[in-house]
Amino acid sequence: MRIIEFSTNQFAGLKNQSFKFDKDLNIVLGPNEAGKSTMVNGMVATLFNRIKLGDIRKEDLEFKDRFLPHPNGDNADGRLKVNFEDGDYILEKEWGVAPSIKLIYPDASSLREESSINQDLSKLLKFGEGTYKRIIFSRQEDLKEALNTMTSDEKTVYEIGDLLRKSVMELDGVSLDELEKKIDEDIENMFKRWDIEKEYPENNKGINNPYKKGIGEILSSFYEKEVLDKEKKDTLVKEKQLEGAYKSLKEVEEKLEEIRIRKRELEIIEPDIRKRSNLEPELYKLEKESETLKKAYDRWPLLDQRSQDIKKKLVQIGGELDLLEKEKELASDSQLKKDLENKILKANAALENIRSLEEDIKAIPSISEEDISYLEENNLEVQRLQATLNAGSISGKLINLPDGLEIFVKKPNGESRELREGEEFFSEGLFTLNTNSGLELRLASGKQNMDEITQNLQKYLEDINKKLSLYEVGSIEEVKTLFNKLTKINNNISSLSSQVEIILGNETLEDLNSKLENLGGLVDIRDIQEIKEDIKNKSEEFLGVRVEQSNVEKDLKDLIEEHTTNDNLFNKIIDFRADIKNIEKTLSSLKEIPGEFESIETYFEELDKIRSKFENYNEDFHKEKENYFEIEKDMPETSYEELEKDYENSVAHFERLLNKGKKLLKVKEVFQLVKGRMDGDTNKPLVDSMSKYLSILTGGNYKVDNLDGSLNIKLINNKESVIPLNLLSTGTKDSVSLAVRLSLAETLHGGKAGLLVLDDCLVDMDPERKRLAIDMIREFSKNHQVIFTTCNPLTAEELGGKVILLR
Repeated sequence: MRIIEFSTNQFAGLKNQSFKFDKDLNIVLGPNEAGKSTMVNGMVATLFNRIKLGDIRKEDLEFKDRFLPHPNGDNADGRLKVNFEDGDYILEKEWGVAPSIKLIYPDASSLREESSINQDLSKLLKFGEGTYKRIIFSRQEDLKEALNTMTSDEKTVYEIGDLLRKSVMELDGVSLDELEKKIDEDIENMFKRWDIEKEYPENNKGINNPYKKGIGEILSSFYEKEVLDKEKKDTLVKEKQLEGAYKSLKEVEEKLEEIRIRKRELEIIEPDIRKRSNLEPELYKLEKESETLKKAYDRWPLLDQRSQDIKKKLVQIGGELDLLEKEKELASDSQLKKDLENKILKANAALENIRSLEEDIKAIPSISEEDISYLEENNLEVQRLQATLNAGSISGKLINLPDGLEIFVKKPNGESRELREGEEFFSEGLFTLNTNSGLELRLASGKQNMDEITQNLQKYLEDINKKLSLYEVGSIEEVKTLFNKLTKINNNISSLSSQVEIILGNETLEDLNSKLENLGGLVDIRDIQEIKEDIKNKSEEFLGVRVEQSNVEKDLKDLIEEHTTNDNLFNKIIDFRADIKNIEKTLSSLKEIPGEFESIETYFEELDKIRSKFENYNEDFHKEKENYFEIEKDMPETSYEELEKDYENSVAHFERLLNKGKKLLKVKEVFQLVKGRMDGDTNKPLVDSMSKYLSILTGGNYKVDNLDGSLNIKLINNKESVIPLNLLSTGTKDSVSLAVRLSLAETLHGGKAGLLVLDDCLVDMDPERKRLAIDMIREFSKNHQVIFTTCNPLTAEELGGKVILLR
């Protein structure tokens, strides 16, 4: 059994905590009252406490008082993840207002029934709750108390004495313990600080963090081997670095020479290219200016002609605009006449529609909203009364009808029919039976006055029908339809009246007709908008011509100011062409730009780039050269091949020592087997374990004495003096307690990995005993999981293992 994790949302003072444990040594470190004991109590409670807490049992009351959070907590919980032989199990419990339990098996199936879960747990745990609480989870103070009462409690003496036996056996004058000690010493000398199971230094202290002293032959050989391996690898790295540095130096040197050749090629033509770079822009400038002058010379007479044409065009457009303005005045009166005619036409059409709708209203009876509300209220009352009758419905069946007797059934609505033998009948709330013999029987449902209800129903129906006949319709919906139609017509009349008001404005129809007569008969001309559009376009044309005139006149003015006359301009052109020919002659004598370059600029860009590369590679060459000599200076005297051979020899030596050590372990295994066979005592594993731990933890000062007839347990010191347990010092009692605890746990778990929870049991030990106890706890944790709680950081550091901090 091994605890993987314990977590809780709240358990006493712990809230939202999770503790994960390694399979070997775990140190729970924290100050007093930090929750170390609460954590252990939480694990024990999760394993063994029932989930339902009563108000009578002492255990339940104590649990509530100790572990339900104060002051107002009403629940506590725990979750344990535990490893058994067949896999990992998860046990969850909650105590308080909503108790619950859940066990999750390795195959992910789960169980929530407490008794079934407890049965499965008992099979997994193998031992009872008491054994776990007294040995596995017991506090150190509990064991001390047990030792103090051994000699006074006869039952305790008998039970403990049955476990302890003589620890020393002589064989032909040779002590088995001495022989075993010699084997152990040889093994210690061979394996000291060496983890046999991992085949690696204890606590993973490899060559990067080695033990400085107190190491065995195997570890010493291991370190020697690792040092050679490190030197070999470092040498290989340096040799590769030197090889890489030489390679880099040659590569840079080759690149530098390549750049040097390229640089020389470009620099040979540099003087001509620089002259060309000055002359070509000047030539380009002269050609552009000559071209500009030629264009100005060609434009001058054209501008003179265009100026005359524009003046004529402006006179023509001005006359056309005058004609359009006159046409616009005539079109304005014509548009007014059309607007009046359109208004009169629309007003007459709207008035005609109003008269037509008013005729439609005369054909519809006058219906108000109050009439609609009256009909709907009466209809609701009819539905209510009908529902009352329906709720008190009566049904029956005529079973036997004597010969000659006739029976009639009459419903509240007046409907009557004859009943036949075996026929069923039904009525809502009230009906009457009549016979041909004069018998009349009225039946009503419940205590309500069905006659009154029926009369009221008939009254409301008559009122509704009277209204419907008044409007000449058959239903209330038809009345609503007529009302909606009437409303719609009135709305249309109102809308048309508003239209007439908008059309006429403050005038009457007669006013409009009078205005129309005053305009008389106007001849139809073009639409005024069309005329306005023509005026706009013609004005824009006029403006455009004026702008063009301004530009032409400005250009002419600029030419005159710059060149005075056209002949002067021609003479300037002749001078520019002479200068161009002189520059072209000079350029023809200079070297051309290589074809690989698009322009002079790209040539100089390439030249600058090559020079920059040359400087960089030259600098890199010197750096690589210095780096090569620096690495060569630090090269070790011994080559990689020589170190490889030394390393192989050290590996062989290490393996020989390792094999020798394994043989020693085999010798010890056979020795212990033989020793076990020699001791027939069934409790010998426990006796041996106790004796071993007691001897080591007391530094060999105490051994277990023979059990006397009453099975009293006494210790014998190295002076052969028998010491009663109750006379031991506090430190010795702690050693004895720890020996008992470790041996009992080791015996319980047998050869399988198990669990032991230790409260800080090293507090009262002197430094030497504490060191021995720490070594034994570490040794115990190699095969079993140990959870050690302490408030002392120094103790935690000395123990090692995984540290879990509590604050």
